[in-house]
Amino acid sequence: MAGTLAGRVDSVRVTMEDGTSVASAITETQRGSLIHGGALEVFRGLAEPREQVVTITVMGEGWSATGPGFVTLEPVRDRLTFLKLDLSQASPALGIGSLTASTWLLDPGTLQAEANQDRR
Repeated sequence: MAGTLAGRVDSVRVTMEDGTSVASAITETQRGSLIHGGALEVFRGLAEPREQVVTITVMGEGWSATGPGFVTLEPVRDRLTFLKLDLSQASPALGIGSLTASTWLLDPGTLQAEANQDRR
């Protein structure tokens, strides 16, 4: 999760299709970090490599009445898939649809090392 917070966001809840639900409270330190371009991890876990719907709920002043949002993910087998929720344009007046969601894969090709028996 990244971006400036419109309204008072106290926490974000992510609920997977299997019912696994994780809420992450946002501290003042984290809020300051988000305002300056930082990120907050809300959920880390395993997801089946198939299309599935994730429920996102923002809780706090102005957000409680907006209801949840839904993001469709299709994680790739044996790869790390990240979901980013960008709050830079988010507004309680516009509702949960004002959050921008995107995904990306960790590219295992970017981390390379060569192993051999020589210590040169």
